[in-house]
Amino acid sequence: MVNNPLKEYFLNLMKLNNLKNYRELSRFLNVTYGIIGNTMQNNTIFASRKLTEQLSKTLQRKPEDVLCDIYSPYFFQYCPDYLKIVTLSLYYHFKYKLYWENNIIIESHLVRLPYIEKQISIHAIMRREGLEAKYTLVLDWCNISKGFSKAFMDSSDCVSNTMDLMNPSYNSLYFFITSGLFALLKLKSMSDIKRIFVVFPTVDAVHYECIREMLYDYQGGITPLLYDKNAEYSIRDVDMLNG
Repeated sequence: MVNNPLKEYFLNLMKLNNLKNYRELSRFLNVTYGIIGNTMQNNTIFASRKLTEQLSKTLQRKPEDVLCDIYSPYFFQYCPDYLKIVTLSLYYHFKYKLYWENNIIIESHLVRLPYIEKQISIHAIMRREGLEAKYTLVLDWCNISKGFSKAFMDSSDCVSNTMDLMNPSYNSLYFFITSGLFALLKLKSMSDIKRIFVVFPTVDAVHYECIREMLYDYQGGITPLLYDKNAEYSIRDVDMLNG
């Protein structure tokens, strides 16, 4: 059986809105019946840019939010919604290609952080279309900080608890984390990786600002991105994408 994200999305819309048939769905979404029919027959699996734009206009939602509704179940491991939305914003607005496993699951991996016995999830692998030969990894700040924080506390006798550790003035932790991520990029197994995007939830904006300031003079490598539902692309400070 073929996994079809777009088909499942359409079927859910029919159920939620009490639509009786495909023609009603076509009228509800203001898209052609042919698009609905091709999807239901598994001839179309992914939402095209044109279809995404139309759905966004009809449903009055951002394109990345519409795409999150479609593809959210296809992020393999536990992945927070803010990271999904940022990833799909990169895909739609900034032309970062997503890679998929054979069974239509967004490609992801586990990687062991250098120097500490902790694995973290790579939630997506992307590459900017036509501009880059190497890949970009998408990681979650909460997952990263948890792994590095434990190692930092175990090796430091000047930090008494997690609240002290996550004080935004505690720059040693930020240096420890960014150094670890740069070390990850330098591994031989990462020779085809150009950049790591670290996605922050809105509630961790203070930590994002500290990391952003610390990395400001660096050319690429580690790029912090803050999810902000009120920002134009759901990403605050998109200038970071030019690094």
